[in-house]
Amino acid sequence: MTFINNYSFAFNNYCDNTLKINNNSSIAYKHRQNRCEGFYISEVGSETLCIVNITKGKFTYELDQTNILKVVPLSNKNQRIKIRAQGIPLKLYYRMDAVIETNQILDWPLMDVIYHQKLISHKIGITGKLGDKIKNRDIYVPLQVTTTLSKPKSFNKQQPLYLILRSSVAVENVQYKTSLISGKHCATIINSETILSESTFYPGDPITIILENMPEGNLCIDVSAMEKNTDNWFDQYFIVQNQK
Repeated sequence: MTFINNYSFAFNNYCDNTLKINNNSSIAYKHRQNRCEGFYISEVGSETLCIVNITKGKFTYELDQTNILKVVPLSNKNQRIKIRAQGIPLKLYYRMDAVIETNQILDWPLMDVIYHQKLISHKIGITGKLGDKIKNRDIYVPLQVTTTLSKPKSFNKQQPLYLILRSSVAVENVQYKTSLISGKHCATIINSETILSESTFYPGDPITIILENMPEGNLCIDVSAMEKNTDNWFDQYFIVQNQK
């Protein structure tokens, strides 16, 4: 497996030029060796329900300036993966973007931005997306994230998938159902759950879905939620490529 820790790609191909940044800040969003990372000034827009994290196992790290995160895409497709880390709270305007091949590892040092701003791990989510789409929907790839401060150990393929969603409005009665995709359609439902039906998730709150013992293949994860104090329901589905 190849490590991406130098200028291997033309990074201006995937830095987000729509972000408004303060170029005079040392922690501004910009090219940093093998990625684009930093803070921007304001959000450019957000879906009502969006996915901000999908990892095998819980995404966590120790806030140490020497710590380097190792990001591995868990995919059997031979193509590039778009990696994105972002702040989960709505007004945490942090972003990290990178592109790697499926057989590569992204080195993501904390000292440049995250340690500098003391960003703890539960405020950040990370996702990976394939270049392919199904019915014009992005295909997400679970990521394995380890750290240089962790003791080396074999990767447990039975770890659950950790999905974190975020809403731009207050929602309640959050529900989801999971199915396998057959062709280009969501097929037989694997499970159906309600997440804390009596709880309210306010804008920017993490909405965590833990999926255990999922079959191999493209999963269709359909999430619905009702806007608080209204009769408005939001529905969004996400496609996740699960590899055993």
